[in-house]
Amino acid sequence: MLTFLILAAIVFVVWPDLTQNLAKFLGVGRGADLVFYISILIFWFVVLKLYSRVRSLEQKLTETIRKNAIEKVEKEKKNV
Repeated sequence: MLTFLILAAIVFVVWPDLTQNLAKFLGVGRGADLVFYISILIFWFVVLKLYSRVRSLEQKLTETIRKNAIEKVEKEKKNV
């Protein structure tokens, strides 16, 4: 996806009229507005992706801590 975004940015810089034509086709006023709207969509996609990854890491950490705590209690019971 990153490669696609870089290629799209290069194409839009080299041929700026392309964004204007694409914006007219999609019913957006200007090419700059279209780029802005697309960047907002990409931003929210990245935010949701990062949130999902953080939640997954939190769950794995919680499971590891629980497992470690249970093993520690079991070892203490055996030593008593």
